Amino acid sequence: MARNIADYKKDGKSITGAIRVYDRSMRMQTRTMATVTYCTSDRDAYAKKISSGKILRTRPSKDAFSQYTDGLEKKDGIWRIHRATSQMGVAACAR
Repeated sequence: MARNIADYKKDGKSITGAIRVYDRSMRMQTRTMATVTYCTSDRDAYAKKISSGKILRTRPSKDAFSQYTDGLEKKDGIWRIHRATSQMGVAACAR
């Protein structure tokens, strides 16, 4: 799903289905810094027309598989994301 949910709602659409999250890993760099990496699959998520409930199915493509990397920092005992990146069409995430 390349667009955000607010854009879908403005267009009279919602989102239905499932977004799968897998291949999670975490690497501690220091006691207060870590990196979390994971893959997602959007191939079972679709737009849906709010007025009719019709599901707008699409064909899966390589862009349905994305990889996310979040940089985390611990301050005052709370872990917070300080950097987030994502890339669509990552072959290593394809299933």
